[in-house]
Amino acid sequence: MLTLRAAAAAAASASAAAAAPSAADDDGAARAATPPADGGTGPPPALVPVVVVVPGGGYQCLAPNEGEPAARWLASLGVAAAVLRYRLPLDGRGHAWPAPLDDVGAALALLQTSQAAARWGVDPARVGLLGFSAGAHLAAVAATPALRAVVLIYPPKVDSPAQLHALCAARRMHGAGRGAFPFFDDGVGVGGGGGEQGGEQGGGEADGEAGGAGGGPLAPALPAWYVVASTNDRICPAEDIDEICAELRALGARCEYQRQKLGAHGFGVAAKWSVPCGRWLRKELGLDFSLV
Repeated sequence: MLTLRAAAAAAASASAAAAAPSAADDDGAARAATPPADGGTGPPPALVPVVVVVPGGGYQCLAPNEGEPAARWLASLGVAAAVLRYRLPLDGRGHAWPAPLDDVGAALALLQTSQAAARWGVDPARVGLLGFSAGAHLAAVAATPALRAVVLIYPPKVDSPAQLHALCAARRMHGAGRGAFPFFDDGVGVGGGGGEQGGEQGGGEADGEAGGAGGGPLAPALPAWYVVASTNDRICPAEDIDEICAELRALGARCEYQRQKLGAHGFGVAAKWSVPCGRWLRKELGLDFSLV
C-alpha cells in the first residue's frame, strides 16, 4: 500500500498540452509504484483513490497556492493527487475555449484506466475533482456521473470565455437521468430557488459544516459535492454560491455546503474547511473517515 509520502509522489501533474503526465511526474509515479523490498513476491499494493486538482486563476494563470498545497493535503488523507496544468484561454497564447475543458476530460479519462492503476497505483473507480475559483468552475463544468466526489472551493456561478453556468454539466446529468437528450444548458436556471442553504458561521474555530440534502430518485446520476464559500469573499460572493448549492440539491445531488467567514478570495487550503472536507472526502472515496 502506498505511504502518504508516496501518495504525494504519485500526484502526477497532467500536462495541459498533451493531457498526460510530464517527465518529472513520471519519476514521481515510478517511485510511488516501486515494488516492495522483497522483490515483488508479496501481495500487490492496494490501489488508492485519486483526485484531480484544478487550480484557479481566472483562466489567465494557475494560482500556486491552490495546486501543490492541495496535493500535499490530499496525500495526508491517503489520496493521490494529480495537479492539472491546463491550457488557459486568457493567457495570450491562443488556447481557445474549450481547451481547458478538454484537458480536464483527458486527465479524467487517463486516470480511469487500468493503465493508470498499473502505472501509478490509483483506483480508476475512485476518482474525484477538486477545484478552486475558476478551477472550481472548470471542475463543475467537467463533472461526470463516473466521479465519486467533486469539491468546489469558492466557485464562480458563471465563468470561462464561454460564460458557462457552473452547473451546466449537473443540469445535463439531471436531464440524462430523466431520459432527456444530454445537453449543455445555456445558463438559464432549472431549479434555482429550492433547497436548504448552510447557515452562516462566525469567525471562530468551529468547522462550520452544514448538513447535506438530496437523495431523490435522480441522485445516483450525479456525484457527491462539497462546496465551500466565505462570507467575506467579494470576488465569488457566498450569495452566488448559495444559489449553486440550492440548485444542486434541487437536482437531487448530495451536497455538503460549508459557508462561513474564511477570508478574502484566494485563501487556498485552510484548516477550517480542509478538516471537515477531509473527513467527508475520505468517506466518499471509500476510506476510513474516522481517522481524520
